[in-house]
Amino acid sequence: MIPQSVSYTADGVSTTFGFAFPVFEPLEIEVLLGATIQASGYTLLGDGADNGGAVVFASAPANGVTVTLRRVGKIQVSGGDAPGFLEAKVVAGANVTVTKTADVDGEHLSIAATANPADFLAKAQNLADLPDKAQARINLGLATVAASGSYNDLSNKPTLGTAAALDVGTGANQVVQLDINAKLPAVDGSQLTGIASGGFRNLLINTDFISNNIVNQRSYVSGTATSGDNRYTIDRWRVVTGGQAVSWSNGAVTAPAGGLEQVVDGALIPRTGTYVISWTGTAACTIDGVSKVSGDTVTLTNGIDSTIRFSGGTVQYPQVEYGAHSTSYEVVPKDIVFQRCVRYYWRAVPGVAYGPYGSGPAIDATQATMIINFPSAMRSVPSVGFSAQNAFLGDTGPGAYASTQMSVAQVGTQRAIVAITVSSGFSQYNTVSVKDIGAGTSWIDFTAEL
Repeated sequence: MIPQSVSYTADGVSTTFGFAFPVFEPLEIEVLLGATIQASGYTLLGDGADNGGAVVFASAPANGVTVTLRRVGKIQVSGGDAPGFLEAKVVAGANVTVTKTADVDGEHLSIAATANPADFLAKAQNLADLPDKAQARINLGLATVAASGSYNDLSNKPTLGTAAALDVGTGANQVVQLDINAKLPAVDGSQLTGIASGGFRNLLINTDFISNNIVNQRSYVSGTATSGDNRYTIDRWRVVTGGQAVSWSNGAVTAPAGGLEQVVDGALIPRTGTYVISWTGTAACTIDGVSKVSGDTVTLTNGIDSTIRFSGGTVQYPQVEYGAHSTSYEVVPKDIVFQRCVRYYWRAVPGVAYGPYGSGPAIDATQATMIINFPSAMRSVPSVGFSAQNAFLGDTGPGAYASTQMSVAQVGTQRAIVAITVSSGFSQYNTVSVKDIGAGTSWIDFTAEL
């Protein structure tokens, strides 16, 4: 038997492909490139012969493409077919009639078919018009889950983790779900771990009580009793009751019974609203005189100062931040903490014997002035203090003269003009360098605390 189709793999060069089956008319052969039937682009050779022929493409098919030549048989009949070949082959059946007629042009063979629309499915219905969908699923071998959509009806289902059985919510043993705006709902941020965060969320300053991280410009010694009420110790923190002390160890401070407190600058409270306080340790806490426990909230007002006080116990990781839920403790580099501290207090310290503070011109034989620029703008015009009136030198080069008095000629929020007075030795308009007298312990401080 002669095969009724033949396939080739194109090499990108050949244009002629042969076939062995008979083709009497061009419509009796299908030419495919891959799965696509070609309606043009080729010429048929040998049609009408019973020993085959060839298809010649105008352009060689691409390399690797499958070329298929397939005989589809007679699809168009003429009057000459009716009394012979076609009439002998066509037999009427269910819903099909075959009628032969004759006229002056010859004999004609008519084939008619009828069908009940209920026996067919409409393509546009996408199987929705099946009269018995359940039976159709059985016939197709679909599982019960195809109809129920229930996870319980799924066979060979995977083993789910414990989270699959949890309810949605923001509490313990619940799964958090995004809200309608695709955002996380409010959750207790203190339960989040391993998340690096920043942005100065903490309104409290200088809260990392590890010894090497504490900003301590006043050189306060841990455990030293203060000489009066509301005396500042480490930067931004003051001991409320005179004669008491604050101490620190292993990253925590111990607040005295009378209290260790920090006044939060109302100008730096970013907005009026709800804030939450958190800390670890045994100390009691009040905010503006109202008792609080870690995790409590308070309403703070932009522009109004607020006093945070700890007393009678240890304090570690204290934090006051915007919102109703606390987050993990915010670690701030020490140099940034220092810059935040000098808004309220800055102590100029050369740190070495004869270290310089600055220089300026001599006004006359006994007095000279110098400009001292602050590291950053202070909260308000500061008060100025000196370690001692006689702790400084006025160095002219040829000679150095001990101070008899230190004073402030002018001061603002960003710089001060400081005057040094000596017994004699200066020459008017000559440059005088103001230095430590030699012990390396002198200082000039500028205070703008709340």
